[in-house]
Amino acid sequence: MSEKKNITELKKIRDERKREYAFVEKMIVEALRAKLPQKAKELIDTELVSARERLAEADEELKKRRFERNRKKYQAKKRAQGLCVLCDRPLAPGSKSLCQYHVDMSKVRNEARNERLKKQGRCPQCGAETAGDTIFCENCLKKRNDKSNERRAQGLCATCGIRPLAETSTWYCEVCLEKSRKRTRDRYHAKKMEEE
Repeated sequence: MSEKKNITELKKIRDERKREYAFVEKMIVEALRAKLPQKAKELIDTELVSARERLAEADEELKKRRFERNRKKYQAKKRAQGLCVLCDRPLAPGSKSLCQYHVDMSKVRNEARNERLKKQGRCPQCGAETAGDTIFCENCLKKRNDKSNERRAQGLCATCGIRPLAETSTWYCEVCLEKSRKRTRDRYHAKKMEEE
């Protein structure tokens, strides 16, 4: 309902801008009829240009809102059908809106972005400058730690927040614990290969 209200308000603003533009055009025509070309030129140079820009801005904002509203409706319809919101393939296991292909593409794109930001010394979460060797900025690091501690207090995995903690861990569930072990083994073997 609020989206519809926003669009209605934007339509009113756009209509007001159209009336403004028409009024300025009328003033120019009257100046030309009264044989005041200098006044007409001044009106064209100032008032007409700014009225045209304001009208274009209002039209653009209205188009954006309509597009966003329609995109959200389309994506909700696709999700309800169990299809990817970007194509017509079935959803990937564990994904709420993407097929396996788009999940993989998203991972590749995010990894590339994170690497680029890491090299620039920026936080992958918000893009702010990081201090020293940390990956995240102070603000994002605090948020992540608070979220992890909250999950652990509830007896859930600090990483995924979905499954209960593993019996052998105070931080991970069984699935995330295995992923963490695999990452550690992979880093260890990669380091060993570099040394040889």
